[in-house]
Amino acid sequence: MAPGRVAGLNGLNALRESTSQSAVRAMVHAVAGLAAANMDHGGLAGDIFPLLPAAKDLVISRSSEYAIRALTHLATQDDGQHRLARDMAERLGIPAPFLGKVLQPLVARGLLHSQRGRSGGFKLARRSDEIRLVDIVEALETLHPADTCLLGQSECRDEAACPLHAYWQAAARSFHERLRGTTLADLVAYRQTHPGCVYPDQALQALRSTREERGGTPDAVPA
Repeated sequence: MAPGRVAGLNGLNALRESTSQSAVRAMVHAVAGLAAANMDHGGLAGDIFPLLPAAKDLVISRSSEYAIRALTHLATQDDGQHRLARDMAERLGIPAPFLGKVLQPLVARGLLHSQRGRSGGFKLARRSDEIRLVDIVEALETLHPADTCLLGQSECRDEAACPLHAYWQAAARSFHERLRGTTLADLVAYRQTHPGCVYPDQALQALRSTREERGGTPDAVPA
């Protein structure tokens, strides 16, 4: 388990045992640590908040998470071919109809090129080192402001702050900076230099196992 993930889980466990300010601080630093460490475990934000499931939605939406996963996969393909949304969805463990809808706004933003027909599908419209994660996210949503309340208050600002306001503000801003400073090429390079990283193909092993159990060829999965 990645050090950041271990520290993050420890911080969340500390919060459950105490209501002290130090535990509050530990929890919010845990959020940031888990977000940074989660690339080791197949997603940017999908499973990093086991005790606070709503917190992920204060960072990026599921649509953005799926889009980043799909474009990272496309960034690993260097043959210039288009990939069908349904094939990517099967390989990446994403609902196919949903993925097709998610990718369309990225075509409009000039991040993807789409093509109809027998050889149709999607491919990157720019080099992977020219596509930042924030470009993908902002094609689908407006990033939540750093002052969105982690504890669910309808209004949370410096003058009327919840106990986590200052710490969450710092953690969210740090995450937004990471989105602005990270490209698809960075994600691909991370995987290449970390053999244990399976992102974005975390669903691939399960797919292969299922096909093997059904008597098919486990390696016959969509590219």
